[in-house]
Amino acid sequence: MLTEEGLIREVNVKGVSRFEAKIEAHHHLICKSCGKITDFNSKELIDYALLLIQNQKDFKINTAETNFYGFCIKCKNKELSTP
Repeated sequence: MLTEEGLIREVNVKGVSRFEAKIEAHHHLICKSCGKITDFNSKELIDYALLLIQNQKDFKINTAETNFYGFCIKCKNKELSTP
């Protein structure tokens, strides 16, 4: 109900739903190992994505969000220290 009302957002990672109160458009850095989600704000990235898609005729687009997948510093360091 809260997501339908626009009061929270659902972020789904690895089939697990997580909810956040930050509802304005932003991006996510998602760790492929532990699933940690970090917010990443970039108005430039949103503006660029909207510029690229501006000629789309069959769909009204008003925002863009991107998920970036990789490894958080903790998981990256753990991987490097494993013999």
